[in-house]
Formats: sequence, structure tokens, C-alpha cells
Amino acid sequence: MKLLGIVILYYPDEEVKQNILSYLTHLDKLILWENTPLPDRKDLLFDPLTEQKVIRRDQGRNVGMGVPLNSAVRYGWENGYTHLLTMDQDSCFETGMFRTFLQSVCLLEEDNRASFSANTHPYEVSQPESEEIDICITSGTIYKLSVFKEVGLFREDFFIDGIDTEFCFRLRKYGKTMVRVNTAYMHHVLGKVTVTPFLWGKLISPNYPARRTYYLVRNTLYLRHLYPGYAQAKGTFKTILFWRPLTILLVEPDKYRKFKAIFLGLFHAFRRKTGEYTVH
Repeated sequence: MKLLGIVILYYPDEEVKQNILSYLTHLDKLILWENTPLPDRKDLLFDPLTEQKVIRRDQGRNVGMGVPLNSAVRYGWENGYTHLLTMDQDSCFETGMFRTFLQSVCLLEEDNRASFSANTHPYEVSQPESEEIDICITSGTIYKLSVFKEVGLFREDFFIDGIDTEFCFRLRKYGKTMVRVNTAYMHHVLGKVTVTPFLWGKLISPNYPARRTYYLVRNTLYLRHLYPGYAQAKGTFKTILFWRPLTILLVEPDKYRKFKAIFLGLFHAFRRKTGEYTVH
């Protein structure tokens, strides 16, 4: 295995550097794609030996996720890599877990298996060591680079949300499978989660900003159009049109812009509009 990695950075702090160091030594190269706009940028600096493994790329602004991911795929093709690890900046592995992950991937490789994911839910009981799954998230997933030549690249017009889900649906459409390695634990953060006491329990909200809420709504509904028979495409409808508005209404700030984002996301999904969009 010749393993290339990519992390997409957006206003990273020193904790992000520690996250990267939890797996960097096991990679052959790592692309750090900087999505922080140029005036606000502060580079993460590593020691000289570690820097030799790092390739820095950017376009001077936030270009979303699809452009950097596809750039990494092409770099991998051109330079003889066999696999691509995709990571979020907020994700990290516990000591020794990434080595366990790689060892398991080598043992689980089969022709029709396209990707291998780490486990972000380590406390579920009675988990097998590995299992086939229907959807994997971008962070903590190792893709075979050859599979992109068969099914195509990531959708750049989705910008930031639903890119991983759409790619998983496409893999399944082509008869490919995805595997989760349950013995490889990874810490993964979903948004700026807030927990608020509510009635006799608590209300948990991802507290996504308005821009992220727009892409979540638009791209999720567009996925329902692209893959109408997939249960996961249907199941998220309740989340974005009931739970997301409810948490915004009850506990989240910036309510006006977030509800505007939901409306625009619905409207643009109906119009089949994709690409970058800013909610003002």
C-alpha cells in the first residue's frame, strides 16, 4: 500500500496539528489543503523532518471539499499511490489506533471493496471486528484510488455537504462495497454541538451556521432526486425539515439567517441548483 492523505483546513488551531500527528507518521505523503481565506491564514508548522511528508495546496479562498479531494485523487494517480486517506481537521486517532486501522485494511482488501472507514462509535455493544456499511463519512476513510477511475470523482458542485453520501450511493450503484473497521477508534466532532435542558430531557443541536444549513438542506433534497430508491436518502428528510428547524427555533442563535437558509435550500433543490452559494 502506498498511502496518500489529505486534510482540508479551515481556520485551524494548534489542536488540529496534534490531530494530524496522530496518523501522519504512517502516511507516505499528506496534502494540507488550506481553505482559510488568505488575509486570515496562519500556517500550521511542523518540525523539519515531518515537513518533508507535507504538501501544501490552496486556491487562496474557501473552495469547498470537492475541489481539494479531487485534486488529491489526481495527485495520487500521477504519483503512483494506491490508496487515499481523507480526514477532517477535527478528527484524530488514539495512540496505536491508526496502525490497527492500516493492518485491518490490508487484511480486508477484496476486489469489490472500495473504501474502509474507522469507527466513530466505539461504545456500541456487540460489534464485529469489521462489517460492511451503506454509507461512510469522509473523515477517517481510506479509498482505493483505482475506484475513482471506475465510478468518477467527488461532486464539486455540492461544495461542502452530502459529497461523501453521494459518492457512497454511487459506489453502491456500481456494485462496490464499503467496510467499517470497528476495532479502529477515531474521535470525530460534528459541528459545534450544544446540549440544552428541555422539558424533562435535553435537546442536542449541531449548531451549524446558516451557510452550512443551506448546503445540508439543498444537497440532501437533491440526493433524494438523484437516488430515490435509497432508504438513507429518504431518512434524512425528517431530520432537515423537522429536527433542524426545531433546534434552530428553540436553542440556536442567528435564527433569521438559518431559517432563510432552509427556505433557500428547499427552493434551490427544487430548481436543481448546485454550486457555491452564500446566505446573506
